[in-house]
Amino acid sequence: MGWVKIFKQSNNQNEILQIISNNETVLEHCLFTHQVFDANAKTITDTLMLSIPINVLNHALEQSSKFAHNLIVMSAQKTNTALQNLQSIKHKNIEQKMAI
Repeated sequence: MGWVKIFKQSNNQNEILQIISNNETVLEHCLFTHQVFDANAKTITDTLMLSIPINVLNHALEQSSKFAHNLIVMSAQKTNTALQNLQSIKHKNIEQKMAI
C-alpha cells in the first residue's frame, strides 16, 4: 500500500525508473536473470511493502506451477505495457515528447 519511487542516482541526480503503488511489484525480472539491480527506493506516502527473500520465492516457484505461471504472466503484462508506452512515444513529434 502507498507510493514508492524506484530510482538510480548518478552525479547527484536521480533517474526515476518506476513509481509503484498498491499491488504492484518491482524488479521481478532480476529473479529470472539472477541480476543484482543497483537501485534505490524512497517512499512518497506512508507505505506498507512486502519483501520476499529470494530463497523463499524460488522455493514457491519450484513448488507451484500456478504461482510460476502467474509471475510470468504479470511480468509479460508489464513488458507489454512498457512496449506500448515506447510505441506511443515513438510516434509523437518533438513538442509532444517534451510535454511527457
